[in-house]
Amino acid sequence: MVHAAVEKQTASVLVAGNLVLDVTPVFPEQGQTIYMSDFVPGRLMQMNGIQIHAGGVCGNVGMALASLQTEVTIMAHTGNDEIGDILRRKLSLSGIQSDFMISDQANTSYSIVIAPPGIDRIFLHDPGVSDFFDASDVTDEKLASSKFFHFGYPPLMRKIYQDNGESLADMFRRAKRLGLLTSLDMAFIDPKSPASEVDWEVILSKTLPFVDYFVPSIDEMASIFFPDRYKERVLGDALSLSKDLRPLGRRILALGAKHILIKCGEAGIYYLDADSRTEGFCDAFKPDVVISANGAGDAAVAGFISSIIHGLSFEQSVKCAAAAGALAVSSYNTASAIIPIQDIRHRISSGWRQIHSINE
Repeated sequence: MVHAAVEKQTASVLVAGNLVLDVTPVFPEQGQTIYMSDFVPGRLMQMNGIQIHAGGVCGNVGMALASLQTEVTIMAHTGNDEIGDILRRKLSLSGIQSDFMISDQANTSYSIVIAPPGIDRIFLHDPGVSDFFDASDVTDEKLASSKFFHFGYPPLMRKIYQDNGESLADMFRRAKRLGLLTSLDMAFIDPKSPASEVDWEVILSKTLPFVDYFVPSIDEMASIFFPDRYKERVLGDALSLSKDLRPLGRRILALGAKHILIKCGEAGIYYLDADSRTEGFCDAFKPDVVISANGAGDAAVAGFISSIIHGLSFEQSVKCAAAAGALAVSSYNTASAIIPIQDIRHRISSGWRQIHSINE
């Protein structure tokens, strides 16, 4: 394994874990409405270009933090292949400090993102070399050079979860021992993947006591803890505070979480503070335009981390997270529509409209 060169500069945030090349075919802006029933074998659908970006937690959160003017270093595996070359070149051109572990064990991770207008995204994902990311890659030396450690997404990284969570917990335990603030994001678990065969409640129970901010999405958590209720929502039942979010919040608190943010897509963000038992729901901000929701959740996480780094309160940081997510959907590239955190705060204070859509 080869380590690419790293700039010798202390960063505020270390983002480690899954790094992906996102390939997004662009649907025509004009024309007939597209439905899931349109995706049938043998049909040709005319497209309007293609977008290729660095994605995954390292690409999305890392680049969004840079746009928020928060110092960041990303740490990830790439393959020794053409996709890896593209990823490393894109991130190098962005100016982000990067620690790449270049491996011959597998191909670089990639996703084909199917994002028709008005339809939630479909991902064709190959974890590739991300399966070989080891918690020991995140050394104490690398942790000690940062103030905040963010990691994602363990369900897409086989070596991270295959030991029943011991290495994941150890990584966060070391980060806390060194005095860092920490956050953890998840990913949706493919029911046909090896990740579906492990006990995620056990894994999270070992790790969450060392995580300051747990920032998963509603679907990622509901599919693990309340699969029957998750299926009801897939079939059209509305998202509810009483049926979905509060039960999930209590379940996650019992596993040792301190602060919880549950991202709820276009509805907003549910939050819960274990110390004060303060809970609330931050309604989504109205986006200027909706181009693609791909990476919006990661942009929200970046907005939250940047706010915490800048000394904002937990609730203020949640509001900035929702705002960053709303900005991100106006572009195919997660980071290109993000503005500095002080500008986000100014827009919020100037009366940026929020949309209430959550059921009690």
